[in-house]
Amino acid sequence: MKNFLKNKKVLLGISSSIAVVKIPKLIEILSKKGAEIEVVATKNALKLIDVKEIEKVLNKKVWIDMFDDKKGYPHIDLAKWADLILLAPATANLIGKICSGLADDLLTTIMLVFQGNVFVAPAMNFRMWNNFFVQENLNKLIETQFKILEPQEGKLACGEEGMGRMMEVADIVFNIEKFLTNKNLLVGKTILITVGATREYLDPVRFISNGSSGKMGMALVKAAVSMGGKVILIRGQCLREMYSGAFVRGDDQLKIFNVESGEEMFEAVKANIDQADIFISAAAICDFKPEKISKQKIKKKNEILNIKFQKTVDILEWVGRKCKIKNTSPTCPNDLFGQKDLFWREKLKIIGFALESENLIENARKKLLFKNLDMIIANQPENIGAQEGEFWFIDKTTEIFKKGRKEDIAIEILKKISQQSIDFLENKG
Repeated sequence: MKNFLKNKKVLLGISSSIAVVKIPKLIEILSKKGAEIEVVATKNALKLIDVKEIEKVLNKKVWIDMFDDKKGYPHIDLAKWADLILLAPATANLIGKICSGLADDLLTTIMLVFQGNVFVAPAMNFRMWNNFFVQENLNKLIETQFKILEPQEGKLACGEEGMGRMMEVADIVFNIEKFLTNKNLLVGKTILITVGATREYLDPVRFISNGSSGKMGMALVKAAVSMGGKVILIRGQCLREMYSGAFVRGDDQLKIFNVESGEEMFEAVKANIDQADIFISAAAICDFKPEKISKQKIKKKNEILNIKFQKTVDILEWVGRKCKIKNTSPTCPNDLFGQKDLFWREKLKIIGFALESENLIENARKKLLFKNLDMIIANQPENIGAQEGEFWFIDKTTEIFKKGRKEDIAIEILKKISQQSIDFLENKG
């Protein structure tokens, strides 16, 4: 396997957990992988380990103070130098400072300057790990594209048992390598993703919609960007935190179109589908809309309000049957959805979602086949707005169950569909 850490510039930030005694071994492994390493330590971290132990393995000095370098600006110079930052061990205090934007030492100041990939290996007592505020801070880091290397359960330094042991150093390195392996998986690919809920107005004030938070869709967007893909995001209504500026990339890597109604989303998809190598329909699009929209606010005149609804266009079906079935196919007439410009794109990969309250697998598979999808992700209403959930990856031959954070599920979806693309090209010779 290719050594993805060779010549990588790794800034290792260490804080005051007893797990700091494992840092010399971590430096040894990183060095053997060919990484260039600089270490920045908090002053309290060095109360738990002699700085000379680290410098002996590192073969250079450890950065501690903002003013160690009289000539330069270490908080800027080190942030610009590093390809990635690894915070290990990361205490609850360090995590809290980063989330709050505090910069009261060299390490936290570097964190405000750095704009690349950050890996966090927490280490703390299990009560601290389970603390509400710590978990809130970890979720903030995840939403901002930090990679959390989850601690392990076991005997802690205080003698208690529980979650909070820093991940073993070999596993830390393995997980960083795994991320770097995936990093360029989508280079040269354009991914068109629909995200969030749509709104269908009854009058100028009221509308029907659904409870979609946009979390799964935005996790897919962030994962696709981190894997090097060019992303066209068509965004409906999302939770406000889903609008965070977590994309530190060139303007050409992420293009965003904000829409409100299903019709607006459909028009945006039609305008951009020709550019896509992968289409992911993660939006929760209303299935129905009022036949007529009242120009004035509807008054409360009657006990019962009767409104006629009509079906909205099924965007996923339109893409699946427009782009994946030859014009000559009898199952795909040329006037499908009133469109005369049907075309066939054999290599386009199409992924949909099926949220079902009953007969989950059966209904999802029907949708997969009827809409001519490459893969469908089946899930249940309990996933709406949640940070994690249960998902079934279904294609024409397999069903795979996955459970975890939506950020991790997003990576698995993109890896799976990327492998399908590779297999297709290999089978074509």
